[in-house]
Amino acid sequence: MVYFTPTHEWVLINDGIACVGMTTYAISELGSIVFVQPPEVNAGLTAEEDAFVVESTKAACDIPSPVTGIVTEVNLALLQDPSLLNSDPMGKGWVYKMRPTGSLGCIDVSKLLTEHEYKKMCEL
Repeated sequence: MVYFTPTHEWVLINDGIACVGMTTYAISELGSIVFVQPPEVNAGLTAEEDAFVVESTKAACDIPSPVTGIVTEVNLALLQDPSLLNSDPMGKGWVYKMRPTGSLGCIDVSKLLTEHEYKKMCEL
């Protein structure tokens, strides 16, 4: 299932692994992404802590992690072609994957939004 954050990240949870990226809305607000600095593999991230950096034609931004866990993989293709975030943010433009480190190995989705809730928030 895909969840969203109020700060415009998405997280796809599949078989206990969280795949994280930025939403189309966030990218449209930032402008064309020209640089991505993903987190390091094996880095421990806490939900709402800065996880990666993007630079666009308008600004540079620290992007928070939507969940707590250990980074297991980063999208190396973004280092060569950051425009993947512009062209396919919820597909080939994913940024990193992580394994949750909660007390039961579960991902806490209590602060995340469903797709319906996210779309409603963006309409405001």
